[in-house]
Amino acid sequence: MKTNGNSFIFAFIYGILVLALPQATMAKGSGDEQKDNIAVISNESEIEFTSYIGQVFPDFVKQENWSIINNIVTLYNQTPSKVRVASAEDINKFNAAVTELGSKLETINSPEALEWKSNLLETARVVRFVRNFDLNTLSVDQNEINTVKVPNSFVNF
Repeated sequence: MKTNGNSFIFAFIYGILVLALPQATMAKGSGDEQKDNIAVISNESEIEFTSYIGQVFPDFVKQENWSIINNIVTLYNQTPSKVRVASAEDINKFNAAVTELGSKLETINSPEALEWKSNLLETARVVRFVRNFDLNTLSVDQNEINTVKVPNSFVNF
């Protein structure tokens, strides 16, 4: 009788722990959702991105920097390998334009703007990776990687 009572208490406490631990773990992970949403601007989201930038920064859309960003992103979305034939000057202009647009998106400080900024920076990172990938050694040439200079406020600790 005493063994059945102890087994029942053990099973009851074990059941509570099994049910409570996954909920606590899920609650901790909910703050990382924004990091998981970072994605490359793809064919589907390119139209949304263009529309958003056109609404928020109508003057920026008229500048050369916007056409550079739009051209490289479209080129990447059509065929990523086409980015490899883009000139170094175009890639440098793209990096500068990404920095400028990222700074502008940061000033808005809305969740949607910050998500687009993260997606834009991720797209720029992938474009640089594809551009600098050495097919002979199957690695990225570390000497040629031009990083996008981002303001300190972009860095998340």
